[in-house]
Amino acid sequence: MARKQAGTFTKDYIENSCVGIPGKRIFCRDGLNGLGLAIDARGEKLSKTFIFETMLHGQNLRLNIGKYPTWTIEDAQGAPGNSRH
Repeated sequence: MARKQAGTFTKDYIENSCVGIPGKRIFCRDGLNGLGLAIDARGEKLSKTFIFETMLHGQNLRLNIGKYPTWTIEDAQGAPGNSRH
């Protein structure tokens, strides 16, 4: 998957560029304070979920925020841990 500039998730990018690989779960990072998108193509239907990713005590911690498109980009950016301020 092509890299993209940090902090620039858009609806168009998520719908058209984050396509997934059959049988795999991949992650697309926005670069905005740990915000990312998990793209799961392991089942019959493609699933996209906003995630928060950080390091805690030397371990990678990944938490689900909410499924796209139920959660908008703005909702995910405003979730705890993703504050722009």
